[in-house]
Amino acid sequence: MSIQKPTSQDEQLMETAIAEAQQAIDEGKAGVGAVLARGDEIIAIGHNEFEETQDQINHAEIVVLHRAADQLAEMSPEEKASLTMYTTLEPCLMCLSAMSIAGIKRVVYSALTEDANEEQTVAAGLTAPDINPDLSRGEMELVPGVKRNLGQSLLAQMGKTGK
Repeated sequence: MSIQKPTSQDEQLMETAIAEAQQAIDEGKAGVGAVLARGDEIIAIGHNEFEETQDQINHAEIVVLHRAADQLAEMSPEEKASLTMYTTLEPCLMCLSAMSIAGIKRVVYSALTEDANEEQTVAAGLTAPDINPDLSRGEMELVPGVKRNLGQSLLAQMGKTGK
């Protein structure tokens, strides 16, 4: 597992994920947003949809993977490895594993697991760096805390609405 510093492109695309999450909150939904990108090209964008679907595994990252499924199926392993998932909350073990299975090797996230409350956390105490070597297919590059204060703000807004 490799922890890296964000690039200016990471900060820009995180703003897109944050805007997606904020829109979901404004619509009364859970506000975690995600963006899948190759360089500065956005392949898919989404937010948690478990409110709409009543499907508890419809986390933002899973929604984005579903939306990008056809494109991912056509990509070589090398092309998939060039993708980056941007998410406003540190991925849970399910999402990190799903991204790894899909071939994504780089994950940039805003708020950390420790920033979330009990309802916003899937597995308390398990963080992406901890589970990366155990639940991923090969090493992943993690870029934590990008625009963390904005990610924390999203979590606080969700806490006020009970999401």
